[in-house]
Amino acid sequence: MKNLLVILSLLVVNTVSFAKVAYLPLFDAHDLTNIKEDSILVIDLDDGKLLKKIRVGNGVGAVFLNSQSDKLYASAKDDNKIVLIETTTLDIVQEWTGLAIKPEQIILNKADNVLYFSEYNHDSIYQIDLVTNQISIALTLPGFQRFWFSDNLDTIAFKIHDVITGDYNLHVYDLNDMSPDFVRLVGDTYSYFIDNDGLRFYYPYFGFGRLYSYNYNDFVENWYFSYVYAPGPLGGLNDTFANVFPLQNNKILAVGWHGAYEVDKDTGVGVRISGRGNYNNPYQRITEYTFLKASRPELPFCGVTPPGLDCNNYFPLQVFIQNHQTSQEVMVYEQDRAGTYAQGRYVGEKLYSVPVIPLLSTPLLLVLIMLLLVFAYKTRLSQY
Repeated sequence: MKNLLVILSLLVVNTVSFAKVAYLPLFDAHDLTNIKEDSILVIDLDDGKLLKKIRVGNGVGAVFLNSQSDKLYASAKDDNKIVLIETTTLDIVQEWTGLAIKPEQIILNKADNVLYFSEYNHDSIYQIDLVTNQISIALTLPGFQRFWFSDNLDTIAFKIHDVITGDYNLHVYDLNDMSPDFVRLVGDTYSYFIDNDGLRFYYPYFGFGRLYSYNYNDFVENWYFSYVYAPGPLGGLNDTFANVFPLQNNKILAVGWHGAYEVDKDTGVGVRISGRGNYNNPYQRITEYTFLKASRPELPFCGVTPPGLDCNNYFPLQVFIQNHQTSQEVMVYEQDRAGTYAQGRYVGEKLYSVPVIPLLSTPLLLVLIMLLLVFAYKTRLSQY
């Protein structure tokens, strides 16, 4: 009997597992007069099942997982509120209400002990000390618009607009202690991507189909990369870039509207590896070459309503797993009249407790357990 208990314990331990999960803020529109942005959908990316819909508050959009994926911070900007969700239970366990600004962007530091939040076009960045639970102003940067951060959470850059000169500057800080590194004059580009090495950043030159690499320390251009994806009336049409991710082989993965490209970080030489692209939709890495892509809420364009087209019907929320090694794209979840404005870090893992482990419900495992019980019973009878 003791041996049986050991075997059963091993089976139970082996069935405890993690699954990839997406925590997506939900834009839900039953009709144009009943639009809600108040919940987070928790979706199992392995089987596409909806695990839970968590009511957070008005204007939910910014979310951020800690490094262990067991705590999710989510903001309800229109309620001036941030909540903490335990991902093991999917319950809200703490709230910070009455915040001085709308938390439109949130980010954790690398140690998971400070949560920063900011409002677009607001001069101050606030912090919540998660050890003491104290809220204070972390930085005041006049003209501050929004921030970007490196994948490894070592560096954060704030874009500042000088309304007198019209200049845009990147103020770069160490995200571990919020100490300043340097300031660089930049153009007002669509977005910036910070390299994990802390030496380079990238930005797309919108309208020209170029991805630029610049040095932080002297703002010297390293290179630009472009790719002609189709012929055009005045020459080739260049792809437009929307996302950049570091790779482990001294390359970056640049994702454009019409494909994905591996580009050497030192030379700027790149090749197209996938026909799958993305533009301005929520896009988050799952593994090195696989990504979650979700659709934003959009309305069909309606002047005179065409027959059969519902202009009150938002395009459905569709969640895809996109693989740039195979060029495959698989839809794992869909919901009508919905979309997501997910910002931050929202793909992680969830620990499944034993009662809901799919393996425990498989016939093979149940048969094995029954055989072990019968064997134990016979063994015990033979001892008498």
